[in-house]
Amino acid sequence: MIDHRLLQRTLFRAQMDPGFAAELFDGKDPAFALLRQASRAGITADPRGTRRLQVLGNATLEFRLSLAGCDDPRTRLEGFASSVEFHAAIEHDRPLPLAAGAYLCRVLADQAWPSALAKLELALAQVRRQDAGPQAPPECWQRASRAAVIDLPVGGLARAAEIQAALHAGNPCPANPAPPSEHIEPILVYARAGTNPWALADAIPEEVNEAVATLFRRAEQPLGAQALDTFAAEFDATASDLLPLMHEYLYEGALVYGA
Repeated sequence: MIDHRLLQRTLFRAQMDPGFAAELFDGKDPAFALLRQASRAGITADPRGTRRLQVLGNATLEFRLSLAGCDDPRTRLEGFASSVEFHAAIEHDRPLPLAAGAYLCRVLADQAWPSALAKLELALAQVRRQDAGPQAPPECWQRASRAAVIDLPVGGLARAAEIQAALHAGNPCPANPAPPSEHIEPILVYARAGTNPWALADAIPEEVNEAVATLFRRAEQPLGAQALDTFAAEFDATASDLLPLMHEYLYEGALVYGA
């Protein structure tokens, strides 16, 4: 029996990655015999690579900042099509943007600012795609599934805003500043629940202090009244001091509370 979905995925991979196409046509796997009977030129035809670049551009649309600030955006973009992340995503029906983020985090690891921006953009892409998740247990606070805390070099959000402003104005990407220091700052990323179930949720990055970051990290597990009192005491506060801020995040969708 022919696995049509497997053939579809394999055909797409061959159209996007000439190296994979060559391996496919030179291979002997009986599962792909039907594809090998087709015209190689017909499968790989893509004048000037227009379709390939369009697909790659769509897949990396949420990573404009890290691509704009890296050493060779065009090469990095095209390299995604031959990456293990790309092929695994197609093979296993995973979202291409998340695969693109993982790929950029890997290949930009030696470039401090682009690497930091790739980490930020991947976190935003992930929370955008999270569902609402389960409700917290009764009378407990918990971090929403659409929220996460990441660590970035100090100045990471400012660098993101600088590139975003330049791109929005149609200007070239500003040159990367000096390498960041070893100091890091916690960033809360969260996505609001949208009214359109077919659209990605808006995602927000926000600098937070260590107390708020710790609260969100602890709230990966449910926090009842006693746990909240214990946490507040660590920061010379009381639970009642925290509640106004926690209700703000509850309204924003970053925290959930079990009624």
